[in-house]
Amino acid sequence: MDDDEDTPPVLHKFTVVGHMVNHGYQMSKYLVTKLHKSVPNYYQAPEIRPMFDLQWDEYILKMKRRHGGQLWSLTNNVAVFFDDQFIGDDEDLLTYLTTAYKINLTFNWQTLGIQEVNNQLMSITSRYRQLVYLTVAIDRKIIGSMLFELYNDLVPNTCENFIKKCENIGEKGYAGKKIHRIVKGSWIQCAGWCWDAQDQRCENYKVPHDRRGVLGMCNAGRHRDNTAQFFISLDPAQWMSYRYVAFGQLLQGNYILKQIENVATKNEQPLLNIEIIRAGEFKMYPSKDETDLISPQVFRTLDFQEDLQNIFVSEPPSLFDLSKYQQGMYCMHTDLKSHMPFVYLPDLLMKYMEEIEEPQEGDHEQDSSTPLTPCSEYQPVFQSSSSNNSLVTL
Repeated sequence: MDDDEDTPPVLHKFTVVGHMVNHGYQMSKYLVTKLHKSVPNYYQAPEIRPMFDLQWDEYILKMKRRHGGQLWSLTNNVAVFFDDQFIGDDEDLLTYLTTAYKINLTFNWQTLGIQEVNNQLMSITSRYRQLVYLTVAIDRKIIGSMLFELYNDLVPNTCENFIKKCENIGEKGYAGKKIHRIVKGSWIQCAGWCWDAQDQRCENYKVPHDRRGVLGMCNAGRHRDNTAQFFISLDPAQWMSYRYVAFGQLLQGNYILKQIENVATKNEQPLLNIEIIRAGEFKMYPSKDETDLISPQVFRTLDFQEDLQNIFVSEPPSLFDLSKYQQGMYCMHTDLKSHMPFVYLPDLLMKYMEEIEEPQEGDHEQDSSTPLTPCSEYQPVFQSSSSNNSLVTL
């Protein structure tokens, strides 16, 4: 038998890396996956690497420094490799495939990106980790929100203390506190000085300070005054790894961190007023209590007289309204968050963040009488520059 017949064919491999809500990334992901399914004898299963913005920024900078060349001209948030050789972004992939294939695409790439973000966040919360947001304003102008993942499975007590302060209102909460120190190229320090010194054990040092965006607790020495002020790293700082407890990581909002980082300082104090406007836990689904677990058929009218008065409906309250409320079709005056899951990210998330960032009466008092105004350049936490539909002929 001929040796060539015994030799298995060499399969080619695509690798797609990118910001998961980018329409070019979603298109490239679909194309290389479709090629593998259509021509499995020629293409092996592609490697797909979805990323949030911080992870993408770190990755592409490392690749540019390592390989150089055409990577420095990459402007879109997606990189495509063929047999480990860089071929470009989504447009270059289309050009590359035009010579051999003809495919019509009529997909909503933004919807696919939304679904992938939703899946990524759900995978985080399924590991019993929580998500928190910090909304920041510079000189009374809101610049956006940062989204963090907390490592509840590794440092549960530290995460619990942090979430309590995110959700507390007034002097015991982070809302209204300053970002009071910026150490260029190292870290930013948050929450101001107006805290009573409280001690708790430095839980452990399992989480390393090995990248940008690490969330950690400040202290005045081991186990001392380590429950209030926190920091966000701007670069890897391994010297911190056994001095300060790290408990979280920035997922989305690196462009917010860059704006804070670039504020001018004097003696490491920012010359502009930088403030945490809102802080809290970001939930994909509401927590369920006992009433959510009981069948609606066994509910009695008397149990919900107060709830019925709070439902947003034009007609008089009724059990029919209540049944709709239980299905997530209504909300109540007393509800803090919607009972519907965040299925339509990033659009729904953008509205959610806008509600968070809109100043309300009764918010913490400020020295300045100038009202907070959203920045015109503000972008939602998860964004995509794609059009809703794309028709591409290959």
